[in-house]
Amino acid sequence: MDEMTGIKKAEMKMTRSYSIDMIIILAACAAVGTTLYGARLLLTVFVSLATALLTETAASYIFRRSKPEMIGDLSDVVTGLIIALILPVSAPVWMAAAGSFFAVACIKLPFGDAVTTPFVPAAAGGAFLSLCFKEFFFTYPSVNIGNKYAMTGTSGFVSGTSVAQMLDASRSIGTTVIDVFDIFVGRVPGPAGATCLFVMIGGFLYLLMRRPKEWIVSAAFIATCSIM
Repeated sequence: MDEMTGIKKAEMKMTRSYSIDMIIILAACAAVGTTLYGARLLLTVFVSLATALLTETAASYIFRRSKPEMIGDLSDVVTGLIIALILPVSAPVWMAAAGSFFAVACIKLPFGDAVTTPFVPAAAGGAFLSLCFKEFFFTYPSVNIGNKYAMTGTSGFVSGTSVAQMLDASRSIGTTVIDVFDIFVGRVPGPAGATCLFVMIGGFLYLLMRRPKEWIVSAAFIATCSIM
């Protein structure tokens, strides 16, 4: 029993360390997104985080029938942040709540915890939202309308064309220095926290320094996406 407890504590410590690194990177993405889109993104982040943490706590009471432990590994914080940042800032706020709830209640908890689940909860939550609410998930607002961003489909909403949509239509993404620079600083339509290449490359380099032995997974993913 003591040995199992020790293993659990070691796993939680490792997960917490990884989660802290991810929170630092995601906080940088959120800061850039807030600069581009204003306070609406902060509301989405708050709702997503609150839903992930409350779902974990409620499930602990309902299914484990005991007082829930402190959420110490911070994995739910990472999940909530990712769900909020992969959404367009124009998406309804309830989508962030739905994605976080699905990620924690349907993907993480049925398999035990963040270590034992065979899936990445945030990725599964994003997949769920993209399949069920694709008209909101893949409709991005223009970044040239100021800091007041209306919800998709409402009065005042101005749609933009993302880099992915340009490539899907087999059109050039532009060859001028300004176009390329806009992509690097995030001034292109897309998910609220996933358009600034400077920040994402910086996050990748940060992880390389912090976790040099795990670079092969990220490199393989990036290589696959590049080939596609």
